[in-house]
Amino acid sequence: MSMGLGLRSAAREMGSPPSFAFALFAYNQEGYVRAAVEGALSQTYSPLEIILSDDCSSDRTFQIMQEMAAAYVGPHSVRCRRSSVNSGLARHINDVVSEINAEYVCVAAGDDQSMPSRVEHLAAEFRRTGAISIFSNCIAIDESGREMGSYYRKCLDVDRDQVLRNKIGVLGASHAFHMDVFRVFGPLRADVVFEDLALAFRAALLGDVRYLDRELIRYRLTSGSLGRSPVASSLKDSHKSISRRLNRAIASHTNQLNDLLTFESLHSDRRSECREIAIGVADLISRLLRDERLMSEFPRYSLKTLAKLTLHVRFRLVLKSLLCRLGILP
Repeated sequence: MSMGLGLRSAAREMGSPPSFAFALFAYNQEGYVRAAVEGALSQTYSPLEIILSDDCSSDRTFQIMQEMAAAYVGPHSVRCRRSSVNSGLARHINDVVSEINAEYVCVAAGDDQSMPSRVEHLAAEFRRTGAISIFSNCIAIDESGREMGSYYRKCLDVDRDQVLRNKIGVLGASHAFHMDVFRVFGPLRADVVFEDLALAFRAALLGDVRYLDRELIRYRLTSGSLGRSPVASSLKDSHKSISRRLNRAIASHTNQLNDLLTFESLHSDRRSECREIAIGVADLISRLLRDERLMSEFPRYSLKTLAKLTLHVRFRLVLKSLLCRLGILP
């Protein structure tokens, strides 16, 4: 059975190009943000709404954004914004998205650099496929900007069933999506760190998720990148890093369950598919907590802590609510 629930397709007859926003998110990246802003301002697609957003950096990130926006002369609408306090990734995204009027959003990080044709290629692919979400290949670079080759060494075969089963994820740094992922489901949970996991899951519920095999950004791999596995320098560090990873995973999958509740409330005729997906998410959490490598990294005296995470109150309550709604529990 295919689990593509397909609420809608973004494909439509368009007499004019789809409206796009380019949202650049930055925090304490003064050493890299200039190149990121240059990539945004150089986009060949028009009309384009560009939002340069800083999450209350303590360095000169926001000042550099302001200076470059003020000096810009070109066809795009450009504005800067700054969070009043450091709000964290999910709240930062929620705040920026709430200010966007465009139909599609192309996201960028403050330490990466988009190619000038990035939005142009994405817009063409959205029109061609009617997808809800598209991510692309990129050129991996190190902290100094040295190119390390293509991030994806081969073309990916992506379909929404894989995304709904959490078998494959999108690269958030190269991601673009239809605004329905927020219009239908609302803001992300504040504790979500893996926003690419959450947004791709929403997009797969609504329609297609596609991969575009073009290198459209220069993607910086740094020691602090979330996508890289933490390397513990001591037993104590291992305990903390594994706990952090587990909590992040639980938060992300709890967000998925919340989104399933929302979707099921709109489409009760899809209850059986929602049930299948919910069971898969619950099983994923269970397997994560039984992972032998994670267990071996944990100090023996902390296994009780690990066991307690299986009863994480947020996950338990949301899962119970979902399973009751789907008729699995009384």
